[in-house]
Amino acid sequence: MSPRPDTRRKLTVLTVHERMKIIEKHAAGWKIGAISETYGVPQSTVSTVVKNKEKWIAMQDKGNLRKPRAVSNERLEKAMKLFVQQARENNLPLSGIMIREKAKDFACQLGFTEFKGSAGWLSKFAKRQNLAFNKLCGESASVDTNMCDDFKQKTLPDLVRGYDPKDIYNADETASFYKCLPDKTYTMQSEACHGGKYSKQRITVLCATNMDGSDKLPLLVIGKSKKPRCFKNVKSLPVIYESNSKAWMTSLIFEKWLNDLDKKFGEENRKVLMFVDNCTAHPKRLQDKLININLQFFPPNATSVLQPLDLGIIKNLKHYYRYSLVKRRLDEMEQKKDFSDITVLDAIKYMSRNWAADVKPSTIANCFAKAGFVCPDADQQWNEDIQEDLPTITDDMMAHLSEGVSFSAYCNVDDDLTTAELMSDDDILEFVTEPKSVNGEDVEDTEDDPQQPLEVTSSMVRNTLGAMNNILAATENVPAEMFGIYYALEQFLQQKY
Repeated sequence: MSPRPDTRRKLTVLTVHERMKIIEKHAAGWKIGAISETYGVPQSTVSTVVKNKEKWIAMQDKGNLRKPRAVSNERLEKAMKLFVQQARENNLPLSGIMIREKAKDFACQLGFTEFKGSAGWLSKFAKRQNLAFNKLCGESASVDTNMCDDFKQKTLPDLVRGYDPKDIYNADETASFYKCLPDKTYTMQSEACHGGKYSKQRITVLCATNMDGSDKLPLLVIGKSKKPRCFKNVKSLPVIYESNSKAWMTSLIFEKWLNDLDKKFGEENRKVLMFVDNCTAHPKRLQDKLININLQFFPPNATSVLQPLDLGIIKNLKHYYRYSLVKRRLDEMEQKKDFSDITVLDAIKYMSRNWAADVKPSTIANCFAKAGFVCPDADQQWNEDIQEDLPTITDDMMAHLSEGVSFSAYCNVDDDLTTAELMSDDDILEFVTEPKSVNGEDVEDTEDDPQQPLEVTSSMVRNTLGAMNNILAATENVPAEMFGIYYALEQFLQQKY
């Protein structure tokens, strides 16, 4: 007896593209039966597609042709994404074998012992991350004077055309030995900050300002500790604070800062032009992701000539910061107090005040002018002299703190510190690993700073406000707006406490 033929209907799975064609034909007047014959599917399937047309239209608009499968090892996925992203941003060649081997290495360190790093995993990973293995092209390692002149005379005018000075920004990082006092100047100038005694006494600071100096954005400060002990009871900071084990800028921190800034400008209904250098932490892929910021890069290795922040603005900030530290130490000597240690919180307070109150808009405008920033459509006249009246420390005052060190040398102590480098494997694993906790709370860093918790009481607020009021009353020629600032501060603090 011959076997009965298999009369079961072969299952046909329609793609989103085919479902959209069905919807289009039905909208054009095709009958359900005719569509069914054309695509070889039951009429009930055609009816269901037409019934759910809003769903398929929305899915096509989003470009989600298929719901992505969940990634089993999220930390490994994140680590490999960082590794590949960093390599691509810095023009480092990668092969499939290199990615698989690195994935197996990361998996072992993360405790994923069953991970094989197969070719199938590589294929799926590449698809999830939209990777394509292409031949990489190199980039010139140096820029000559002619290229800088061409950028100033030809490229820059076209870039800034159509933007007001208030909408043209520059952002750049600088590093600081925030604890350094004059007596440590010579010792710390030889510190490469790749480790060693003084590497724990540094921070990286991102400064950003617009062309006319009317908008100095809050500083972004990067420290080594996620939760320094000096931050105990601190609920508000005048800066944005981030951390990593090197206290360096990374592409992740920069991307987060830039995305938040992009949203802020969007809320203000502003379109701005932002210039940055070709630092390893500034990924060019962000140019296509930002909505309200037009991100532009200076030519490589030319920022000392072309970047306004490098032409005097950052040096101005550091001058005021060093002046604040010296004045603090001299005041302690005059009052015969024990020398107090300088914490990250102290550095943040001083530097944010220096940035907001001491770095003048005229200094910023003149540094932009020196870099060649002149808007073709704006009627602006800049003073070519970028020198400003800066506070000075005399040699006699310095002699009380250190022998043979000038104030100028002290201000320049950290000029050559590294602000960003490629993340090492340990850095990547540290980033994707959750911090240790005790009783559900993050462990505080007990290494960098002494514990100086802030404790605010209502009597402290009352006494401080009273003292400030008396000081203003006893001071000559106080501008009326200063009293307004005091009254606003008084009202704010009284409501809080």
